[in-house]
Amino acid sequence: MELPLPHGRWDLVIDVRSLINISVTTTGRRTYHKGIFTKSLPQQDVTKWTKIVEAWEADRTKLNPFARTVANKTEAAMHLQLAQEDAQDKLAGLDGDEFHTTLLKDMILQGIQLEASQWRITWLNKELGLHLTPVST
Repeated sequence: MELPLPHGRWDLVIDVRSLINISVTTTGRRTYHKGIFTKSLPQQDVTKWTKIVEAWEADRTKLNPFARTVANKTEAAMHLQLAQEDAQDKLAGLDGDEFHTTLLKDMILQGIQLEASQWRITWLNKELGLHLTPVST
């Protein structure tokens, strides 16, 4: 069957059916995720969050509830906070050895270093492509 125009009515029918399928799938997933969300939190928190989101959807000039409100911490700020917590634990007579052989601050710092390495590898991959090592000529 030959279409009279590149974007003829059959293309329109296919596009409309695709949109219907997407909306049906999306609605089902939204219902599923909302059910998980409401079951995993206390009811008063769910009600409070729902009111905040509905108010924002009604008036977009209000603060976006999905926007991050906590400032990012630097590595130095995390070092300071963890050192202060360790000092408080020592004053209280806790070493941390009773619970773990690896201190929490060491795990967090290793995670930060790993993330920095991943960013560096991603950057190198974008800059150098497949040739991450010097190419011999």
